[in-house]
Amino acid sequence: MFAAAGGTRRAAVQCARQRAAGRPYASAPAAAAGDGSDGWRGQLVKVERRPFPRFQISHDAGTDEVMHQCKRLQSVAAELKEAPSVERLDGLAAAFLEANVARDRIQAMEAWRKRVLGEFGGDAQAITQVAGVCKQVSRDGSLAHALYKVAAEEGHVEAAFQYGVLLNTRQLVLPNGPSVGKEIIERLAQLKHPESQVVVANYCLQRRRYREAIELLHQAAEHSGVAAFKLGEVYRKAAPPDYTAAEHWYGRAAELGNCEGYFMLGNMRMRGDASAGVPDYESAFHMYEWAAAAGHVESQYNVGACYMEGRGVERSPSLAAEYWRMAAVQQFPMALLRLGKLLLEDKGDPRSLRQAQDLLHTALECSDSDDSIRSEATELLGRLDKAQPNAQCTIL
Repeated sequence: MFAAAGGTRRAAVQCARQRAAGRPYASAPAAAAGDGSDGWRGQLVKVERRPFPRFQISHDAGTDEVMHQCKRLQSVAAELKEAPSVERLDGLAAAFLEANVARDRIQAMEAWRKRVLGEFGGDAQAITQVAGVCKQVSRDGSLAHALYKVAAEEGHVEAAFQYGVLLNTRQLVLPNGPSVGKEIIERLAQLKHPESQVVVANYCLQRRRYREAIELLHQAAEHSGVAAFKLGEVYRKAAPPDYTAAEHWYGRAAELGNCEGYFMLGNMRMRGDASAGVPDYESAFHMYEWAAAAGHVESQYNVGACYMEGRGVERSPSLAAEYWRMAAVQQFPMALLRLGKLLLEDKGDPRSLRQAQDLLHTALECSDSDDSIRSEATELLGRLDKAQPNAQCTIL
């Protein structure tokens, strides 16, 4: 059984990379400046300046997080010409928190905006980069959202995209936010900003404006792995499907470093979609292998299945277990089930049986909508309870 669309062991990943030395898709080099491939870079987009909303920052998940994240920006700040020191970033975070709850909040936040621009020397690119790091390291996105807003209103394209998404999805609540966010994203798509083109294309697909969506995706797919993957999906799901075009665009997504592209290439070659139903197991295995090495959980499971069944590679239950352990760390239900079943075969080792029991219980917890996994895990646990009525669980 293979996975369809829908604590890494270093040795196994290294083995995967060594064995797949003939990688068919190399990472695409960054476009050279001025070659016209990313003409939106360096452009400014007009974004209306609006008052800041009141940010809902809880003490537990917000204040401490906002203050703590600045301590983790040192390496980024050091690379930015106009970025303030970590101590001054810390001061900006403290000032943000104070302004957000000030009696004259609107005026206080406006003063904070000016302080941000002063600290960064008006460099919207640096503000955007620091906002991106804040977004990654904190559970509370308030400071990141505020910084994106500042940079967006200075005309920075990437910040404007993030700001538009925040407004459109109501993560940042302002009057008429969703419509304003949509307008910003559509304007960026006209500048050929790839991520914005993908968002607008999805909007068109939802409204069955297929020709417009495909045109946008074709433009974006030359430089966006997400857009290339989406095009592959469009062609694969068309009526009738165009598997040749789908494979081409999944391949382009893989070239651009998109793990889903490798995964779907593996699925198509496992089924022989683009080759008159004739599977290419070896090629499928290598596609899964590369995506697995990058942490793609379904591919980790599928590499394990290939090793277990000897499809496209020499059979190796031990390597199958290694890859299923990788996927189990990410709580992939099918991997938890298969690894649990594999450990049950080692009937002479009580520790293996206890680990199998833990894995099967976790598979039950993680398989919310998969009745087949729940049914099999329940049956196996029932057998195990009868065989070991006094067994005690241990954490794997």
